[in-house]
Amino acid sequence: MPNRQTCAITRLDTVDSVLTYARAMAQKGAFGLWESVTAERQTAGRGQYGRVWESPAGNIYAALRLPQTPPFNGTAAAAAVSAVVAAVLFDNGWDVRIKWPNDIVVRCRGRWCKAGGILLEAKGDVLIAGIGINVTAAPDSTLLREGAALPAASLAEAREDARPLSAQELWEQMAMRFASLPENFSRCWRSFVRARLLWQGECVTLTLSDGRRIVGVLADIGPDGELILAGDGGCTQWLEGALTKSD
Repeated sequence: MPNRQTCAITRLDTVDSVLTYARAMAQKGAFGLWESVTAERQTAGRGQYGRVWESPAGNIYAALRLPQTPPFNGTAAAAAVSAVVAAVLFDNGWDVRIKWPNDIVVRCRGRWCKAGGILLEAKGDVLIAGIGINVTAAPDSTLLREGAALPAASLAEAREDARPLSAQELWEQMAMRFASLPENFSRCWRSFVRARLLWQGECVTLTLSDGRRIVGVLADIGPDGELILAGDGGCTQWLEGALTKSD
């Protein structure tokens, strides 16, 4: 992974989607590796599975261009990006975990709550990560998808004991962390994930897209970002599905 020195950030007030804007910049040759776009508000932000993402002011809405090199050029990308984001939040005092494969969760009022997520879009030779973090506001429970595994919360709610950093301050730290990843990150990213993997060692249920439910103990994350579940028949590996904690 090449040595990086800068992490240019384009800041916008209101935009339909930072991902769409970043993609247009890349097509013009004006969006280099590790550069990012942020917006105060989005009018048509995109979430997982094509859902519209509510985008009130005060949160992080960022699009970051990534290199198409390991671990970002395959199925490990979402977990690897989540690990970097979680590390910055941890360093700033939040009790943070990664909910496989791409959710950022924080401890809030005694329970785990979703505080953000990662969305990856690759077209041609351009790979962009959309990163949304609830800094000051979280979606109402009625706006969450049916069957959501965790309630939503903001970083501000989770850290009532301290002045929360602004979205801009936090993103500057995250952008710099990405731009200064160690040369061996392609080999050590799994240790970053393992340090903060939600429900590791606990019984979980993985609901697949075809409706099947796989129950097992969350044992590890594999080299391709796959979830490894341990059961009576041994370990199985999965690259898709919605994860919940078993009762």
